[in-house]
Amino acid sequence: MIARRIVIAPQKYPPTPVPDHAVQFYESDSSLIELLARELAAALNAGDIVIVNATRKHRKALRANLALRGIDMGAAARDGRFRELDAAECLAKFMVNGRLDRDRFESVMSGVINDAKAALKPGHRLLLFGEMVALLWAQGRREATIGLEELWRDLAQRHALHLLCAYPIHAFGPPKYQRDFSSICEDHTHVNAVAALRLAALCRITQRRLARLQKKARSLEAEIQFSRQRMQTLQQVTQAGTWDLDSSSDVLTLSPAAAKVLGYDRESQIALSKFFDLMYYSGDREAIWKHVEAAQKQGVDFKARFRIRRGDGTRIIEMQCRTLCNRDKRVTLGVFTDVTMWAS
Repeated sequence: MIARRIVIAPQKYPPTPVPDHAVQFYESDSSLIELLARELAAALNAGDIVIVNATRKHRKALRANLALRGIDMGAAARDGRFRELDAAECLAKFMVNGRLDRDRFESVMSGVINDAKAALKPGHRLLLFGEMVALLWAQGRREATIGLEELWRDLAQRHALHLLCAYPIHAFGPPKYQRDFSSICEDHTHVNAVAALRLAALCRITQRRLARLQKKARSLEAEIQFSRQRMQTLQQVTQAGTWDLDSSSDVLTLSPAAAKVLGYDRESQIALSKFFDLMYYSGDREAIWKHVEAAQKQGVDFKARFRIRRGDGTRIIEMQCRTLCNRDKRVTLGVFTDVTMWAS
């Protein structure tokens, strides 16, 4: 009898979708719809599931553009591959007295996503375009916008979403432009500033207006590069407990982890004077103040410790600082770490 050798081919598994969170800054509704339709049509043709959470005007324009690209919108909707939500109605379900309710957001959006994932075939993506952040920004709710971006980022990671949001570029004019634009860029894995760079080509303008727009485009690119440098620095230091200090207003901006280290529940920004009030030893206040002053004026990095009271006990907090330069402006940022266990 001849022995036969049986070879079993290795089992192949569909690749796991990689989550990402992209943002598009656009100059006109038509440019936004064109970009979205191109990406969503490719996703639908590939068998992915698409959720559009947008304004009524943009949903209508998007459906029309997708139909022109040969997408059978009726069939896609019946098969559950194309799903629509109204951004304003959805937003109202988890905004309470002008504030984000995290639990309601989780309940509303996780329900939508889980329902869509149930129909998702292995190896395919779940792509979601959302405009709720743009609506909040248009209402002047800066903190709520950035908070919602953070919630979306966490949701995208947990559900392996391909997430895309968009803002009109003209919404980021001075004086709030630099700081807020940087914060939003940091919450995304991909940033697209093509619309800003094409403003001159899209508009018929005078030479003087053209020069101002070109300057704005260069500033936009510089902000993106600076935001990326800032993110890389934070990642090198730590992924939790981060803070940054605006020297022009002496306001300390805290990540949720940093706020928790200092004993706050929800505070995201505190005055520098309030931060020093946390230290009950005058020697700690004097030492930290000298370090902060040297960082702001001379760009000196430092690592120092101070003590605060939390509950019935004393906590020892380590403060690490790094100073970056953006054009002629110094930005001070770093991390807070509770080192009580190691210091005792």
